Formats: sequence, structure tokens, C-alpha cells
Amino acid sequence: MEADELTEEQPCAGIAERAKSAGEHAIGEKQLIRELIAFRDPVLFERLLPAHLPWLRRLLYSVFNGAREDMEDAEQEILTGIYSDVGRYRFQSSFKTFFYRYARNKAIDLLRKTVRLRRREAALKGEIPLAVASPEEEFLKRDRREELSNRLLELAADERDILLMKDVEGFSIDEISAVTGRKAGTVKSILHRTREKLFALIEGRRRICRT
Repeated sequence: MEADELTEEQPCAGIAERAKSAGEHAIGEKQLIRELIAFRDPVLFERLLPAHLPWLRRLLYSVFNGAREDMEDAEQEILTGIYSDVGRYRFQSSFKTFFYRYARNKAIDLLRKTVRLRRREAALKGEIPLAVASPEEEFLKRDRREELSNRLLELAADERDILLMKDVEGFSIDEISAVTGRKAGTVKSILHRTREKLFALIEGRRRICRT
């Protein structure tokens, strides 16, 4: 059927036309960010988020060890902060790199505050833990149900961080360098060493399980 034969009795046609119209009026992320910086329109910010929420939530799951309430609080604070600070983005790297660096630093800072608060609460209640994990150790905690997650926990913080950024989030070496403040050559060296270490940990565990 030709387009000019479509009638109101065909509801799918309206959906198709709206989807086509949305596609025709879609703008690139950089242009969207430029408009967001210029107009500070919350609607523009909401249009920006779908591409970034999945990796942000993976990051927060890693940092807060799957504690949903802490993750939700951190997500809200990070989104509020990045909306306020988006004008600091200078288009010298990808927006994801800028956003990831901001979210990572903010999440770790929030984790430290959470750990300190809970220590104080425990002290006031006379419930001092026998062993209190540092923020870095908290950052390393992951779901222990899967072998890979367990082995990731055995990596050093910087090793695990770089490995996740490269192999899970898909950052380039240069982007990881920008986020971590390390030289590209150092990032490559850490990444190579960490992959070998992770493989050795997995193989070692499998040998133990077979015996």
C-alpha cells in the first residue's frame, strides 16, 4: 500500500510516522550537549541519559557491592552533579570519558563518606566491627556467585578498574589515560599484566576444583 493510501483505520501507520519523524529530527550527542550547556534544559538532559545509564549503574554496582539503596542515592547525586557541572565539558574527549571520570570520582567519594558514617553509627551503638574494610576494599567487593567475579576481587584496585574500563565499558587506551591520570604506556602495561594475572587466577582455581 502506498503512503498516501494510509487512513485512520491503520493505527500502526501513525506509530511508524512518529518514529520516522523522531529519527529525522534526532541530533548528535555533541550537539545535544552544546544545547544543554547553552539552555540548561532538563528535557535535553533526559534525552542524553539513556546512552549512559547502563554503564553508570554497572559502575555503581561495582563500587557499592550491589547495595541497592546506596546505588540509588549515589546515582541521584551523580546525575544532579553532572547536570550542574556539564558546562565544564570542553569537548576535548568523548563525553562518556568526561562523565565516567566524574561519576567514578564521585562514587568513590560517596563510598568513603558512607563507610565513615557507618563506622560512627557502629561506634555509638557499641557495635565496633572486628574487621572494617577500607573504601578501597569495599570498592573491590563484587558478587561472589560467579567465578569471574570472584577472581576480579583478587585483583588490585587499579588493575581491576582499568580492566573493567577497557574490556567491559570499551574505553580506548587514551580515554583510560585521561580518566586515571596515567600515561598511555602505563595503562597498556597494567592492562597486559592484569589480563595475565586474571587468567592465572582462574586457571589456578579450576585446578584446585579438579583435585
